[in-house]
Amino acid sequence: MKQLLEEIMKGINELFMSEAHFRSYLSRCLQQSLPQAIVNEEYPYPYKNKTIKVDIRVENGGKEHYIELKYKTKKQATENMHSYHIYKDINRLETISKENGSQNFFIFLTNNERYQKVHKDTDYEQFCLSEQICKGIHKWIKTELCERSEEELQKSYPAIEINNDYKIEWKNFGQSQEQLKNFHYFIIAIDNKA
Repeated sequence: MKQLLEEIMKGINELFMSEAHFRSYLSRCLQQSLPQAIVNEEYPYPYKNKTIKVDIRVENGGKEHYIELKYKTKKQATENMHSYHIYKDINRLETISKENGSQNFFIFLTNNERYQKVHKDTDYEQFCLSEQICKGIHKWIKTELCERSEEELQKSYPAIEINNDYKIEWKNFGQSQEQLKNFHYFIIAIDNKA
């Protein structure tokens, strides 16, 4: 499945207007590539006493795959919040994998190169996306610039546990068109390893 996702990402030649547009495009490509599969968008999944919507669910040959996407442009400049939510999505996909044995995927597409940099001495230092996502508990760090107390931070943004290490391999996206050449993406495969 990861190879298919990579092929789809390499073949995209259009600029997306939103994350929903990206999700619909990817769902359509998956359905065309796997005509026998069932592909659902915003699939309702029971998660920790509530129901969440997973961006894409693919059922193919008796196997399920859940895919979460993030699409962020330079205009959406709150890297700290988006990075936190990426870790949150990965934690959810790990939980789903542990519950049902599925291999799941996280895809992040952006034209904001700041995501690829290390952010030392920042409140979101532990949510870095430069090279890898490390196993462990990740939480906001209180810095001098942060106006919130430690308690407020933990209440608003609870710590997130990641159960495995994930290498991030940033790849170029859409080099065939001028408007796409500044975009980069990575795909993480999430298995039930823990």
